[in-house]
Amino acid sequence: DYDSELENTTDFTGEIYFSTTDVTAPRFSLPVQGTVTDFQVIDNDAAGFSVLSGSDFQLRSRDTQYYGDDVHFAPAGQGSNVVQWEFSGLTNGVTYLISATWAGGENRATNAPYRIIGSTTINVPVNQQLAPNGTGGGSIWQLLAPITAQNGKVRVQLSDNANGWVAAD
Repeated sequence: DYDSELENTTDFTGEIYFSTTDVTAPRFSLPVQGTVTDFQVIDNDAAGFSVLSGSDFQLRSRDTQYYGDDVHFAPAGQGSNVVQWEFSGLTNGVTYLISATWAGGENRATNAPYRIIGSTTINVPVNQQLAPNGTGGGSIWQLLAPITAQNGKVRVQLSDNANGWVAAD
């Protein structure tokens, strides 16, 4: 789920650890901190989102548990129903962190099949029965994978080839 405008900032902190093959040498750590100042969010009702195939993904509006108060849902199927978020205007060769959000629920798929397409293709099964566990942009997000842009684009697809309802939020 995404909104095509650039959001404010998100801060990240952590540590980088260095070690050697010398077991007597101490391990070194370096604290790091950074701020992401621009990131793209495409909501499921904004430019960049589309239903690629099938008719089972249905829009559910005015529901505040979803980003932008709406979501596209599809029941378990064979993969013939596919939605896509397309990020364009990206810098070739730059790696982007791809995240998604949804509202968890018992009837959701434990294997919602996200496909991320950039310089490579990455398939990420997601348990949508559980809520996402990250933050950013004023919402709760789940990191799916890092991917490098190709031809200025990254595409994220979600199909109904799952064992329960899939939420394209």
